[in-house]
Amino acid sequence: MTWNKRYDQFALSCGFRHSSERLLRWILRRAKANQVTEIEIDLRVFNKFIERDRGKPYDRKTIREAIAQLDEKTQGLILITKSYSPWVKKILVRPLEMVLANKSQNGDNAPRLNRGNPMFSDEHKKAIALQQQQNISKIDTLFKNVGLIYDHDALNRIWKLPGKCLDNIAQSVELLLHRHSTSSEKIGNPQGFIIKCLKDGWYKTFDLYYQAKLPYFKTGQEIANFVRGMCPT
Repeated sequence: MTWNKRYDQFALSCGFRHSSERLLRWILRRAKANQVTEIEIDLRVFNKFIERDRGKPYDRKTIREAIAQLDEKTQGLILITKSYSPWVKKILVRPLEMVLANKSQNGDNAPRLNRGNPMFSDEHKKAIALQQQQNISKIDTLFKNVGLIYDHDALNRIWKLPGKCLDNIAQSVELLLHRHSTSSEKIGNPQGFIIKCLKDGWYKTFDLYYQAKLPYFKTGQEIANFVRGMCPT
């Protein structure tokens, strides 16, 4: 993915440290443009790049804080999906437009552009953390009611996958139950289905209440003309 002014604004709105922004730039160069990408990164390779560029590498604490900040602050743009070691991670990288399009129950949940670096009080941060735990508890209850059991780490990961959006998680469960109820093939791994659905955004094109509106024709010839016009031989 190519870094541009919108990424500059996004980084500013997230309050990134300089090291976090450098790491994000390095990661984006390894991700595919305009699609969800899962890649493995070795932070030691990134640190060698930094050493060549600035004359000395980052210390271990700076590297650890940089990847943690990307995982925690980017609303799903960068998400750690597996840690093989303190240095080697598997991460999910989403296009910026997908992240900014995610909505929460209270409106736009993505970091807002052109608003600078907001400074929150400790009380506000505590309120956000409490609301997040309440939302995670809600999705845990929803999952258990449909027979899905996830541990605490998995629930936190699931919460981050759709940009911390309850509506998107609810849509994924609706899609799962619709497939289960209407498909002739059994869903063998429903827990994995939910994670894949959130990771790849399947829920975005699913509407539980959608009903097709077929065109009406008076004669067979009108039908033939319409269909053959769409699919000429």
